[in-house]
Amino acid sequence: MKNEKLKFRKLPNKVAFNLFYTCFLLFTFFMGCTPAVIKLLPICPGKANVNEALATLQSQSQNMIPLITKKGECVIDYYKDNEPHTQHLNIRIFFIKPQSQIYMQAAAGVMEKAVVLGSNDEEFWLELNPKEISTYFWGKWSEQNPDNPEQYSIAQLIINPATILEALGIAEIDTNANWSLTNKNGYDILTKTVQNVTLKKVHVHCCDYKVRKIEYFDNSGSPVAIIEMDDYLEVAENLLLPHKIKVNMITEHIEDTLNLEMTLKQIRKATEKEENFVITRPEPLRYENVYRIIDGQLYEQ
Repeated sequence: MKNEKLKFRKLPNKVAFNLFYTCFLLFTFFMGCTPAVIKLLPICPGKANVNEALATLQSQSQNMIPLITKKGECVIDYYKDNEPHTQHLNIRIFFIKPQSQIYMQAAAGVMEKAVVLGSNDEEFWLELNPKEISTYFWGKWSEQNPDNPEQYSIAQLIINPATILEALGIAEIDTNANWSLTNKNGYDILTKTVQNVTLKKVHVHCCDYKVRKIEYFDNSGSPVAIIEMDDYLEVAENLLLPHKIKVNMITEHIEDTLNLEMTLKQIRKATEKEENFVITRPEPLRYENVYRIIDGQLYEQ
């Protein structure tokens, strides 16, 4: 489908960013952790070459199984009108089934579904239910171009299931992309470039080869966000996930500053009944604002 045939208009970049920043305040409840404690990790040699490093991470991602947790907490610190604010959210349901099926629900006060995130094989969506924001984002996977440098726009970073997998320490690696490998202070650093622009850096601790940090960049190569993961625990056989995650948005202005800290609790393998949970996208019938995402760009519907 060509963009000019759509019956809604594309938002300017600044407007799109502000919308997604506001969205981010509520949505990214799933990325963050309790205050970080600096740990001195041992230093081990890294992989011999980039292919070996990619193969190791790829094998880890293939261990992913259907998982669920019904308990978690998040604290979001941000600025509004140059004043600091804090938002507390309780995670009610976090369900993930490889590779694209995800359902997350978070409560704020008495509102059980303050934020709902969904994704299946065909579509993805984000519902923000508080009256003051009342916004619905959605898109089709077939309309997203993975080779577009703008795939790491704010839109894609927020609701791309691959980002969620990465935040859990399971980096879904596109082995066909242009990756390079460096080693520094006990970490292998995998750098992804598209059209000579750095889009992502994955920092892997060489001793256990678990991802500890991911840096994201926009299509000009400027940093956009950093995810840090810690406290890896075994949730199933041969599958370790971080229970502490921290996210920082990188912005030029204090009003756009955002820090998220979260802890997930009691992550476990989904039961057979839970695995059959069907995730379908509801129609946006009661939202004041509806936006569609096409190739990483926002369009007002």
